Amino acid sequence: MPPHSHIPEPQPWSLIRPPLRHLQKLSLVLLASWGCAHADAAAESSDSQIWLSTTIKTNGNKSSRLHYALEGQIRLSDRASRIGTMLIRPSVGWRLKPDKTIAIGYAYVDSPGNKATEHRAWQEFGYHDAGFGRGSLKFRTRLEQRWRSDRADPVWRMRQRLSYNHDLPNSTASLLVTDEVFLKLNESASAPFLDYEQNWLFSGLDIPYDQSASLKVGYQMIHSKGEAIKDSDHVILISLTRSL
Repeated sequence: MPPHSHIPEPQPWSLIRPPLRHLQKLSLVLLASWGCAHADAAAESSDSQIWLSTTIKTNGNKSSRLHYALEGQIRLSDRASRIGTMLIRPSVGWRLKPDKTIAIGYAYVDSPGNKATEHRAWQEFGYHDAGFGRGSLKFRTRLEQRWRSDRADPVWRMRQRLSYNHDLPNSTASLLVTDEVFLKLNESASAPFLDYEQNWLFSGLDIPYDQSASLKVGYQMIHSKGEAIKDSDHVILISLTRSL
């Protein structure tokens, strides 16, 4: 009887090599985008920024519908030369069904450059289709009430976000594309209801590196009302999410 052939166990490096290959390709694209962003920022009114974000979330035990999250974020602006915004955002949510959730939360936003602070309450509804094509589709509606130190009255704002994760072949990573539209509800008496404020368009990679953590990295373009597309801000976004 022939001896049993030995089948080597997969090494940790072999498990993360495919996502790293995609990350290397994305890094080249990000560097090229960053160079173009700097050129645009020097010639136009656009800005190139770096956003760093960390989120810790928990679902409690598997039978619980209640979940919590805490996000911290630093945004480097003026060609990533200074801290433009610091944000902390705790929240609590409830899973209505496996594909539907609601949440409420608070955000404290400090903008040192503008010498303005903001207290923000928000409520949201989310829908998740985990079997959409070769990936998953998410839709989120968020309503915000913003109390700013440079305004007497609170401003109401609605945010509509649509995101799609596309599974990459032979890899645990996925391609992530997100678009979010911001609409003001009561900016002024003369402004229209659902007045367009800005749009965030993101594309990048979502890379899980163990059962409870993932890294999102990519490029985001921010277009604001009244700006030409060429004057949009350019952001390199790096976000770490950890589940407890």
